[in-house]
Amino acid sequence: DSPVTLRVFDEWFFVKTATEYDLGMARSYMAGHFVVEKLPETKMYDPVLRPPQSRDEFTRIIGDPVGLTRLFMLFIGNRDHPIHARPLKSGASNANPFTTATGLLIAKLGAFLNFIRYRWTMDNSERGGSLKNIHAHYDLSNDLFTTFLDKETLMYSSAIYDAIPAPEGYGTRGLVFRGSLEEAQWRKLDTLLDRAQIQRGQNVLDIGFGWGGLSIHAAKKYGCHVTGITLSVEQRALAEERVRKEGLEDLIQFEVIDYRTFARRPQNQGKFHRVLSCEMIEAVGHDHLGE
Repeated sequence: DSPVTLRVFDEWFFVKTATEYDLGMARSYMAGHFVVEKLPETKMYDPVLRPPQSRDEFTRIIGDPVGLTRLFMLFIGNRDHPIHARPLKSGASNANPFTTATGLLIAKLGAFLNFIRYRWTMDNSERGGSLKNIHAHYDLSNDLFTTFLDKETLMYSSAIYDAIPAPEGYGTRGLVFRGSLEEAQWRKLDTLLDRAQIQRGQNVLDIGFGWGGLSIHAAKKYGCHVTGITLSVEQRALAEERVRKEGLEDLIQFEVIDYRTFARRPQNQGKFHRVLSCEMIEAVGHDHLGE
């Protein structure tokens, strides 16, 4: 129920949001056209988003660190409980531009233009496109990613926190997260292996192994023989270094190769008891899911 206030630095924010549909706001944020202002008091925040004892990390450049989350929660609330336009005392209307004919036309045009841009420029093909996309992101620098990933698993996917009711005297009601990021990532890895019903000594394929966290955990916990594939040279270099430190070279093998090329190898047919992919499959695109 707390207000969400945007500070707009560049009028292109309005143009991009109107003409590029949902991606326009994201691109405008990346360009620094706007930030979300922080709330005046910490107690006004949802304790799950910002615990009362957390440090104030607001800056003029990035705004409120959880501001975008609050903004999109507002969008979701408006979607689920729409407010119909009603005339104001001044004679104007508080209609949402996306509920008017003109606003809807502009929004739909922006969505169509984004679709055309995606179809023409997004290349997830086996011969170069996917490799180029991965290189532009994951091969930036291992030093960059290790600055914000957890220090034990180096997992780049969502963690599973232990959410509990706020204790008495905490200063707020609702749920709060318990434990560190490392603990939450270990919980996620154990959950994945449990749901996959991994058995001791099985052959496991890890598609998109990242920095090796899931592969290493499967090998250490279950003695699995893990084969991991990726398109990131930088990821493989650090992952192999971590494997050597753990002394697991006889159980884990990493390779830089496209998953489609790997699947066509005759020796890989029926080789694996389990196939794991932690937040990678959704990145291949609708056109390639069948592959």
